[in-house]
Amino acid sequence: MRIGRLHIRAVRRGGAAAPALFDAAICYQRLGELAAYLNGHPWMVVSGLVEPLVNGRFSRTHSDIDIAVPVEHLVEVAAAIVRKGYVLTTRVLRTHLTRTLDLELHLRVEPGLLRWRTRRLRFWRLTADGELDEKTFPPYVDLFAYILRDRELLVVDNGLRLKFVNRLATTAVLPEGGVVPIEDPSHIKAGPGD
Repeated sequence: MRIGRLHIRAVRRGGAAAPALFDAAICYQRLGELAAYLNGHPWMVVSGLVEPLVNGRFSRTHSDIDIAVPVEHLVEVAAAIVRKGYVLTTRVLRTHLTRTLDLELHLRVEPGLLRWRTRRLRFWRLTADGELDEKTFPPYVDLFAYILRDRELLVVDNGLRLKFVNRLATTAVLPEGGVVPIEDPSHIKAGPGD
């Protein structure tokens, strides 16, 4: 349901709906589109999709795409994606309704406001009637701002700090031949404080 710029979602815990929509070919296609939209901008794929991009195959389903962007480039990156038909939201509330159902409120924001708001950011496509499109895969792209300081990556959204000794990012080749920047896989294995 939508009320002005506010989108209200009932979400099953465990994300059962999104993995049912998972399609590896579409995932690769969406990554290729992101690479085209963000050509010339600093960004990288992070989290669960790094492993299949490094290994060249998916070993499990995924519910979304996670990307990370340096906080100083957040506005330009968000504007580039919004120009391609996405809307940018920030989650302002998530609460448990029942043991299996959560309620989420997402507020649509303009990229220029990211100078002040850098947490819980998500890009969605909209349905013809202006609702968040949850029937396509991936239903959204999560955007994580980060800060680099003294060989340490700070994820603004959750305060996670990762020390790194290797390069911050590398690249992965998509099956169709496109290239996407991805977080160096050693950061994922290292974990916080290692």
